[in-house]
Amino acid sequence: MFKTLNKGDKLYYARILPYVGTYEVCDMNIRTVTDTYFVGVDKRDKRAYLFGYGSLGKEVFEDRKEALDAVHEAEKNKKIVSDETYYEEY
Repeated sequence: MFKTLNKGDKLYYARILPYVGTYEVCDMNIRTVTDTYFVGVDKRDKRAYLFGYGSLGKEVFEDRKEALDAVHEAEKNKKIVSDETYYEEY
């Protein structure tokens, strides 16, 4: 499925944080590749994300549609973080 990773490759990170309510796809360029991990940098906000090779195909994908499908699936089954209602004061 995955070819060997090289510096500069483009991958997609399905960033799913259910307790915070974050469900998004990050476009990443690979910055560092070692024997046990690799580092991707988000194109928009320049954040660096450290991944082990076990995350390939689970959180990190070569195809944007696969990452988007993973995010949509997680969003369908999301947990309710809080039932509080926030009101804006004037």
